[in-house]
Amino acid sequence: LRRIIAHFRKQEWTAIGIDFVIVVIGVFVGIQLGNWNEARAMRAQESAYLAQLRDEIVENDRMLEHLATYTDRSVEGGRNALAWLESDEPCGSRCDALLIDFFHASQLWGTGFQTGKYAENERRGFPTDDDTRAAVRRFYIYLAGWNPINLTAPAYRERLRRHLSPEAAEVLWGDCFVVDAEIESMSADCAPALASVDTASVLRAIRADDQIADDLRFWIGQNIFAQQEYPRARESAANAVAAINAEIGAP
Repeated sequence: LRRIIAHFRKQEWTAIGIDFVIVVIGVFVGIQLGNWNEARAMRAQESAYLAQLRDEIVENDRMLEHLATYTDRSVEGGRNALAWLESDEPCGSRCDALLIDFFHASQLWGTGFQTGKYAENERRGFPTDDDTRAAVRRFYIYLAGWNPINLTAPAYRERLRRHLSPEAAEVLWGDCFVVDAEIESMSADCAPALASVDTASVLRAIRADDQIADDLRFWIGQNIFAQQEYPRARESAANAVAAINAEIGAP
């Protein structure tokens, strides 16, 4: 600016023009550098938040994997139990195993999925890429729709457990059901622990309940639906993770 003033006093118009162009270019470049730095900082922030979101999706997918295995066992037990109810056969040498099947069929893993990182990214407007945003939303819309089904206890659960003697319940909960940290699993290798329980008597009481077969059919159907949907949910999770990795340049 001092040079422009000096040139203006001397009426050196060409020099004034050159100096003016230099000033304008300098201001423009400065603004562009500021914008570039701001965009780079925002991009770095988005990448950090998306990495956290990806980790949350991976954890939710891990829970879906466990839920799929859990549901497979519930359906297997339910089918075995229902087949026996619909037959006229005594339980014979299968009494202990059948009671375990009835018990496992009544299980409900009422776990909720993690959504905190997704909510935080939504609040900040991340992901900014439309395709990545759509992939992530598809997965979380599924979770939001699935939670009410997964967290609702069936009528069969309560009806069956009315017929379990305290001795049977003690063994079934102590040896046939395992909780490791936040992961639940069901063991079918606990039949020997039922040797001291009159499982045949418990099964006769269950079979005498006219409503239990209908309630069991309903719950098996719900779990069969879950069996079909879990693979689709996991595919949606994989798509969301792949989209985020492509967005943040992760392998």
